[in-house]
Amino acid sequence: VEGCKLAAATTGMTWGLIPDNSPHLPAADCARAMDEVLGHDLEHIVAIGMGGPADNWWTDDFASIYAKARSLEIPGVSHAAEHGGPSEVIFAIEHFQAQRIQHGIGVMSSPAAVALLVDNAIPCDVCPGSNVALHAVESPEAHPLPQMLEAGITVTISTDDPPMFQTSLLDDYQRAWDWCSLDEAGIGQLARNSIQASFALETNKQQWLAELDQRALSAAGGTTVGERH
Repeated sequence: VEGCKLAAATTGMTWGLIPDNSPHLPAADCARAMDEVLGHDLEHIVAIGMGGPADNWWTDDFASIYAKARSLEIPGVSHAAEHGGPSEVIFAIEHFQAQRIQHGIGVMSSPAAVALLVDNAIPCDVCPGSNVALHAVESPEAHPLPQMLEAGITVTISTDDPPMFQTSLLDDYQRAWDWCSLDEAGIGQLARNSIQASFALETNKQQWLAELDQRALSAAGGTTVGERH
């Protein structure tokens, strides 16, 4: 918290924390750790999360950790379907009431899982560079991002862990641009998704969306809307 405050004072950035459960540990250990987090000042906690892999989701009780957070009006997010299949997405939504899915790229084999995401407007935070680096996909050409967008899934573009995967947010937007043949409006929509799906204050969201709209108007500069450059 002190480090984030210092960064905010230096850069003007805004921030919030999403402490993760670590499912390679037993749920009881995660519950004790999260009790310590939730026992402190919650001002900067915007959600709780779940890392991967999902091997012991089915046998351990992680849902009660999410339920306790919800009782404190703290929403939940979860890794799901990064290396695994669509059943992880369904489980995270039904058992953890996840409001955002990290990755979600394994969802396209299940129309029911896709519909669950689309019908409930649950975003997937897709990390193209990380997915390639970790061999969650065999190649950029095999990445399901174009199909996810075509199916109507709300997608945000993320980096996962920039130093580890030698990427940046700009790099990953470039991948989305290249892999999906997006126009400027498509890239703009991904940016809008990231703001709208965030847990930032509503006043900040509205400010950033207005700034994004203004940038889009300035960038258009008399060109045809949607023209690709």
